[in-house]
Amino acid sequence: RGSPNNTPPQSANLYQDGTLYYTTQHQPLLTRRDALLQSSAMNLTGMHNTNDADETYELGKRLGATLSRGACLAMDGGLGAGKTLFVRGLVDGLGGDVHLVSSPTYVLVQEYPLEISEANDIASVFHLDLYRLSSPEEEFFDLGVDEMLETGVVVIEWANRAQNELPNPHTHVHFHITSETTREITITPQ
Repeated sequence: RGSPNNTPPQSANLYQDGTLYYTTQHQPLLTRRDALLQSSAMNLTGMHNTNDADETYELGKRLGATLSRGACLAMDGGLGAGKTLFVRGLVDGLGGDVHLVSSPTYVLVQEYPLEISEANDIASVFHLDLYRLSSPEEEFFDLGVDEMLETGVVVIEWANRAQNELPNPHTHVHFHITSETTREITITPQ
């Protein structure tokens, strides 16, 4: 039976981790991954101005703490914009070893293992860098991103080089250098 405005009745539901999602009679159930991505991206969506490296790191850490298995971050911004520093913060927010984080420019993919627990089902953060790929849109599939998403979080630097191949949904993180130490970081769910 529909509501007075002819919309199907809605049910509010909770996943075990407390994430709220809604269903209607005519909508498929949101997958856990989609619901988590939507809720975590909503928390930090928008533009953030950071005044120094510590604030960029902390923003990454805050975002990391909201992520769950299957999340994909597509990052872009100039050289030296703070992308790898942001990933260090993100790994810290997920409880990983920040000392393992380095730019994957020359190896294409770095994997940072995480400890799986009752509160964390993410096995690894996969850190990709598309800067050196000669044909990023053609080579992207060969990196195995779909398999990475099954067990972890994927973070892609220079993601704009393979824009049409990115997994959906994903969260776009754009870095803009505003001065030697300040950054404008925009987080947008896609």
